[in-house]
Amino acid sequence: MPVTQTDRAFAADNLVSSNKRSLVAVSPLGILGIALTLRLIAFLDTPVAVPLRVDALQYYSAAHNLRYHGVYSTFAAPLLSDAAVAPRPDAARSPGYPLLLAALIGPVPTQSVLDVSL
Repeated sequence: MPVTQTDRAFAADNLVSSNKRSLVAVSPLGILGIALTLRLIAFLDTPVAVPLRVDALQYYSAAHNLRYHGVYSTFAAPLLSDAAVAPRPDAARSPGYPLLLAALIGPVPTQSVLDVSL
């Protein structure tokens, strides 16, 4: 049976629509891959001079004081000294995020991490 012009056009249309479908399926994955790559590059190449400052220091201090002293306080002095003196309680921040951090934080940070002016 000879191949007609209509058969060739139908085959060409199927090939084009098949390529469009695969392009539509791959495009979101390609965009996601590029976005994740750019995010990773930005994360790895962004210098952080002082990791704990202002709000982050207050939240971390509250979490540290909860975990190691059993007191809810944003006072950062116990982080910087070896004294086991519990700070005075305060309510400068809501306790939700510090409670989460208290469950996740590890050992007491070093002075280089806490290089802040109080």
